[in-house]
Amino acid sequence: MRKAAALLALGLGFLLAACSGGGASGNGGNGGGGDVTVTVTATGASAAAYRAGGGSWQAPSDPTSFTFTVTAGGAYDVVVRCGDNVSVLSLTTDDLNALDASCSAAPPATISFDVSYDASGVTGAAVVEIVHKASGFGGQVSNNLTGTFSVSDGVEGQQDLVILVYDSNFPPNLLAAKMYTVTATDGAAFDFTGDAITDSDAPTMANLPDFSAQVPAGWAGLWRVTAVTPNGTLVSPYGAIPTSSGGPYPELGFADRNVFMVAAENPPYGIGSFFVRASGAPTIALPAPIDPSVSGSPVSVANLTVGANLLAYTINVEWGTAVVVNVVISKAYLGSATGYSLPDLTALSGFADTLPAIGDTVNVTVTAVESNRTIAELANLGDTGMFFLPDGSDLMISEKTVSYGL
Repeated sequence: MRKAAALLALGLGFLLAACSGGGASGNGGNGGGGDVTVTVTATGASAAAYRAGGGSWQAPSDPTSFTFTVTAGGAYDVVVRCGDNVSVLSLTTDDLNALDASCSAAPPATISFDVSYDASGVTGAAVVEIVHKASGFGGQVSNNLTGTFSVSDGVEGQQDLVILVYDSNFPPNLLAAKMYTVTATDGAAFDFTGDAITDSDAPTMANLPDFSAQVPAGWAGLWRVTAVTPNGTLVSPYGAIPTSSGGPYPELGFADRNVFMVAAENPPYGIGSFFVRASGAPTIALPAPIDPSVSGSPVSVANLTVGANLLAYTINVEWGTAVVVNVVISKAYLGSATGYSLPDLTALSGFADTLPAIGDTVNVTVTAVESNRTIAELANLGDTGMFFLPDGSDLMISEKTVSYGL
């Protein structure tokens, strides 16, 4: 069973990647009427195309940078190819008129550095963990209360190193947490034994509300609380907790914010929410499940719900080849429509292999994204993702995966 935590990243993760760096929304200074110029930056793209309204597809002379005009408030489609990943953006000028659909940059080079610590002064300590900017949700752990962590997957630059100390229970209790801000370089050695972790570094414990009443009958719920430090290190001491009954979580005084994730799933269905708060726990709200139907090639999706809080739909299509097609459709583009058909791109240069064929098994994930933020606000986050949304941001995702044979 796919982890419910992963479903939360799917819809929003593509939305941010496909629109990363997008500029202003609205009518772009069109003077109240006429046409709007849409600017597309797609650094690294091997192919691209666009169409305005219901017009024909046009291939720009340079797929990495191009412009076209759309009637103010009108719909348009942009398609960009990065390797075997094809992105289709179905938007309006009221959503965005400056898109950065650039291919993902190569990850930064990893560096190595050592971190010496002393957690022997923490009462009941049994396990020590280090989390750094590149470690994601899980850090390096040790049963030694004093010693040196040798980090081999770090990144350069100013960042926060966080030392976490746990007891021997299962699941463990977080006893202490301390942040050290450093400028990391390859081969550096940081010695914090003179600034040891003690009982005074114990976190304040708060409580996540019980959201079991919002989990549909027969579904499995879980939650995670991730603290975000001032320099962008993610600290999730308990990982994902497989329950919807809430429970204690640590308020880390050195963190900028907490990102609360709650989710439930009953494959092929899943729902989940993110809540970003500088302090205090949110009032939990899960979205309603969606139940779209999917068929054909090109893929056609029906039974879409266009609710008041909808921001966009995303569609992910795979069919056993290396090619993956991802689509973002804004609420404004859909209007009152309850269905969407992916465009047939096979006649366009560079997109001949983007259509499932007879004999293929097609896997389609449809995701509804609701938020109190706009597409333009999410696009301006670039590749930083939901963990760096502003304080007070709410984001809800509901998805269904459908598999069928052609």
